Amino acid sequence: MNAFFQNLTLAKKIVCVIILTTLVATVTVILVVSFSFERGMQSQSLRHLDGVNHLVKLLFEDNRRMVKNYTLLLSADRQIKDNLYYYTELAGERIHPLNAIRHLVKTFDLQFIELGDSHGRVVANEMRPDQHDKDKSQDILIQSALTGLEVSGIENYGDGFLLKAVVPIYHDESQLIGTISTGIVMNNDFAQIIKNLSKVEILIIDTEAKIVASTFDEMLLLTSLPFITDTFELGAKKFQVMQLPFDDSAGKPLGSVLIMAEDSMSPVLRAANMNIIFALIAVSILSIVTTIFILRRVLIPVNKLRDGAQKIGSGQFDHRITVTSTDELGNLAAVFNSMAANLQQMREVEEKLKHSERLASIGEFTAATAHEINNPIANIIGLLKVMRREIPENEPITEDIELVIKEANRCGTIVRDLLMYSRSSQPRMEKTDLRKLIEESISGISSRHLKGKSIAVTFRKPAHEISAWVDPDQFEQVLRNILLNALQAIKDEGEVIIEILSDSAKNIKIVISDTGCGIREEDLGKIFYPFFTTKKNNEGTGLGLAVCYTIIQSHNGDIDIKSETDRGSVVTLTLPFGEDNG
Repeated sequence: MNAFFQNLTLAKKIVCVIILTTLVATVTVILVVSFSFERGMQSQSLRHLDGVNHLVKLLFEDNRRMVKNYTLLLSADRQIKDNLYYYTELAGERIHPLNAIRHLVKTFDLQFIELGDSHGRVVANEMRPDQHDKDKSQDILIQSALTGLEVSGIENYGDGFLLKAVVPIYHDESQLIGTISTGIVMNNDFAQIIKNLSKVEILIIDTEAKIVASTFDEMLLLTSLPFITDTFELGAKKFQVMQLPFDDSAGKPLGSVLIMAEDSMSPVLRAANMNIIFALIAVSILSIVTTIFILRRVLIPVNKLRDGAQKIGSGQFDHRITVTSTDELGNLAAVFNSMAANLQQMREVEEKLKHSERLASIGEFTAATAHEINNPIANIIGLLKVMRREIPENEPITEDIELVIKEANRCGTIVRDLLMYSRSSQPRMEKTDLRKLIEESISGISSRHLKGKSIAVTFRKPAHEISAWVDPDQFEQVLRNILLNALQAIKDEGEVIIEILSDSAKNIKIVISDTGCGIREEDLGKIFYPFFTTKKNNEGTGLGLAVCYTIIQSHNGDIDIKSETDRGSVVTLTLPFGEDNG
């Protein structure tokens, strides 16, 4: 026996234990039930009725929320907004909103949709065209929606009731242009839904006991109930009755839901012996369900831990496991997440060290190369300019000389950037007003930088002065490089936004975002490498961000870039407060 259990998997062991436990418990339960069945049925019937009453209340609330959610969803529909705005505010220059309502009725199979204008008059109602242009400004729900509230309630609807929600419609963030109402008619279908969920018969009556809806076909033949008691007999069936009243939006009684649970005690008692026999089968089924539940609760978290360990082992250190409990498995998942976070932090530190070493080696090479190339390039440019002055204007060779001078100047620019990148001079710190520094960087943007584009550069200036200890010249160079990159990333028109944030008592953040073409995910890890650029040929040297990175690092700060293709980029510069940030 021991060898048999040792060879089983954990899941099979759990199944065996639960089945054995269930067999013992089932025999015991059958003996107890057969002794106390009669007394227990009575109390169970009463508890069942209370439970059904609570369920019906929950169903009403669920339907309220569902109707409200539908209404909120439809209030954000662009077609509804545009049609209502142009019809009510611009005297119907576009299609009547009724067409939009018809489309929504077909799409969502709704029972009631109504649009109103900002004065409380009905603009469109597909189901009841007679309501068009009706003044409902005195309706409590409409009044509340016109003040910006999202409300729901029950109201009279023809010969019955309507469970309705009303929310405001805004054409933009602040302009209220009307209201939209949706609802569920509390008819026979509504009562049948409650019956299907609660397994009891349902009647809906008004304050005069008139039957509005019923799951009894026989009851629909009656005009009203003569009286309402705790019990009701219909043919050979006897029912226990519980009344659930409801009010309108003003708090006045509208009607009631009658919950009618069949009193089945007598036939159950007669069949008690047979039910005891079938109880064993029911308990066995319950044991299987319990087994599945336990396996899901126990083995799924274990499998998640296994999968998480595999992902961490493959290098996915950002993977985390959702902690859903406080038991041993939950604690194990929390410890696993802490381990993954530590490994991720170590990997990030390692990557930064590798990056710094890589940049240092490149810096040494570029410094030596730049010094060797700088003087020859300067001599070439000087000689070409002398030749250009001595050659007449109409000579064809002048165009070639101009092109060579232009390309030589570009080589000189690259050499200067190389020298600046390789110098790694210590910043000369001084207390600097960041607002003024950013404004000066923005003012340095000229029309030649925009190249005919329509770009709005917005500086969301903080209300009070924010100063930091930086090297003004170096930091302005960082700002200008990032701003020029943002302008070049925008194709025709867009926006660049600059903000200054204080994320804590220790750090200042400068956030520069644009609506440009963005950077591909596979390129984000290489953007700070010298000579790496995503720009077209002759439009960049690939040194701008490398220089920015070196300057920010010399300030003991950090630079982070997040980007999404065709959506834009966000550059975050983090600087520490205080004089010792360099």
